[in-house]
Amino acid sequence: MRQKYFKTEMVDGQVMYNINHPKFEAKITQHGGQLLSFKDTQSQSDWLWLSKSASLKGDRAIRGGVPLCWPWFGPSPNPKLPQHGYARVLPWNLLSCEGNESELTIRLNCNLEDAEIDLKHLSLVVEYILGDDIKINLHTENLTDKTISISQAIHTYFNVSDIHKTKVKGLEGVTYINQLTGKELLNENELVIAEEVDCIYKTNQSKVVIKTPNCQYLISGNHYDSVVVWNPWQDKAKSMADFDDEGFKEMLCVEMANTNALTIPAKQDFTLSQHIQRI
Repeated sequence: MRQKYFKTEMVDGQVMYNINHPKFEAKITQHGGQLLSFKDTQSQSDWLWLSKSASLKGDRAIRGGVPLCWPWFGPSPNPKLPQHGYARVLPWNLLSCEGNESELTIRLNCNLEDAEIDLKHLSLVVEYILGDDIKINLHTENLTDKTISISQAIHTYFNVSDIHKTKVKGLEGVTYINQLTGKELLNENELVIAEEVDCIYKTNQSKVVIKTPNCQYLISGNHYDSVVVWNPWQDKAKSMADFDDEGFKEMLCVEMANTNALTIPAKQDFTLSQHIQRI
């Protein structure tokens, strides 16, 4: 089944998995184990945004698609360690690709031994279930005899076509932390993006909707404590070498995350899930 829909090629010296299925086309990179593109057959439009300036050479995290932030979200306490952890900057091994004409399930595990710190006490597997929609399961296993603590996010860059005409519904009445100011505030209305936004909404409510000029994305998931919303806006976009200067107009990150300390007991596992539908 893998040979029927699945093709491996080299792009900028890195392995890229191209999937051509009756219901969709998709791209997954070995570097970062990252879903870069997903186009449903009916609309032929990409659900995900990828910066034209993104590096695919394996020298940094890829700007766009669905980076996996793990085993920490945000800055590391040690400035020498990578922002948002190691998962998005390490190589991943393809474990399996199985399915049929309805959907495919692709599983990869992360080469944690390549990290600069010792992560042998953990196992990390991502599962992409692709068909009419996108399901992502990020599976962490604690291999030790002690409780461990992590944070994480499924950091999805949505293609919104025009940020000025995009709204986020489902976060009304939710308290959030503005990461730019450090203030804790209450969101009262549908979210309209008119400036740089970097907010952590302290909720695990079941559904969030992104309303764009061309479509709506329904986002749901399991086992998260926060919903993160991010757009760098004009000035910060220009300051990032791997972010198109005008790219902020066409993207919005909305993601399920565990931004608080998530504890996993000894010899136990934990799965963070995100489900994306286009409606």
